[in-house]
Amino acid sequence: MSSWKEMIGFLEVRHVKSEFAATVKSLPDVFKVKTPSLKQLEILNGAGYVILYLNSWIIDTVSFFNIGKVMKDLQVMETSLLIYQEYPFISIHEIYFVFNQAKKGMYGSLYDRLDGSIILTWFNLYWESRLNAAEFISVSQHTSTKERPGSSFSLSRAAQQHARELEAFTQKHKV
Repeated sequence: MSSWKEMIGFLEVRHVKSEFAATVKSLPDVFKVKTPSLKQLEILNGAGYVILYLNSWIIDTVSFFNIGKVMKDLQVMETSLLIYQEYPFISIHEIYFVFNQAKKGMYGSLYDRLDGSIILTWFNLYWESRLNAAEFISVSQHTSTKERPGSSFSLSRAAQQHARELEAFTQKHKV
């Protein structure tokens, strides 16, 4: 870490990790916790703060892995900027979740290399899982409110099959 601002950001990452460790353990948990999005952080603290915040997560993650080819400062900065540009409405607990899942190997193994494209792949995989989980939750809520005893409404077989497939996907990928 080359500056006091990075040190402050790094310490915030440590604080966030300890705060969210108990509340964000699975993908459905990200829908329950309400924290600011990256866009909201920008409004409150400026874009530089958001980039610094993301830099801190990337630096923390790079230091976690024992790899030969580490990211340079410019790569960290550009990766942070790309994450912010692609996912401005992702919340800070989701940032925690993505990096924590990556550390657990949930997005695949690293082979002596960690760079921006790998980190962006993690976010893409997370986002796909998030959309699937949101759809599953929506279908489940719809089913529970519409398929009450005495109700004449029922989901089509295709929708029921889709809900079962999403449940199996969620269990298989532990999301």
